[in-house]
Amino acid sequence: MAVYLTGDTHGMVGSKDFDRFEVWNFPEGAKLTRDDYLIVLGDFGMPSDLFDSDHDLRSLAAKPWTALFIDGNHEHFDYLNHLKIEKWHGGAVHRYPRYENIVHLMRGEVYDIGGYSFFCMGGAQSIDKAIQQSWGTWFPEEMPDEAEYANARKNLARYGWRVDFVLSHTCATRYLAEAIGDKGFIGVGAVNDELTDFLDEVEDKLEYRHWFCGHFHRDCNIDSRHTVLYRSIVDLEDYL
Repeated sequence: MAVYLTGDTHGMVGSKDFDRFEVWNFPEGAKLTRDDYLIVLGDFGMPSDLFDSDHDLRSLAAKPWTALFIDGNHEHFDYLNHLKIEKWHGGAVHRYPRYENIVHLMRGEVYDIGGYSFFCMGGAQSIDKAIQQSWGTWFPEEMPDEAEYANARKNLARYGWRVDFVLSHTCATRYLAEAIGDKGFIGVGAVNDELTDFLDEVEDKLEYRHWFCGHFHRDCNIDSRHTVLYRSIVDLEDYL
């Protein structure tokens, strides 16, 4: 079993995003099977057009692997929230109708995949909230609610606050400046909120091997245990 990770896909509507999983960019993908996984670290954004077609889902589902994703801040939450909840590898997931190899890893859940434990915490605050509201594409569910924070604490306590990997969309408050970088994130500097502060709490209490996040539209290693991903696709085996 192989596990790969990548950053935001935003519905694969841009040419670079749409080509990300093609053989010329991801040759390893051609050798994968349904028992292998590619994880998107939020802003999955599919289906990108709820009123036209689900061509992006069909394109992704045709790939040989199983696609997993945590949610970000740019999602169709009204669509996600109507999906059936199932148990999968020890945690709650959303399944896409007709696309059994596309799975939403829900907030605060811990999954056992290939002998490793993964704590997942999606969500983030949109810095383009005003624009999204004007387009009708902003949802208050982009940020976790108290029940989701409580679920996360409960599940981490069940694992004795010890997992192998953390998957989040944004990062802990203490790492925001490094994750954003010198140029800022779409012209905005580091601004913390209740989610990044919660992830700070997790940083203080949780034992883990490596933490991966998306959101910041750059590929970099903050330090030896924290990686920000965007268009890069990395092999989890390199972080064992």
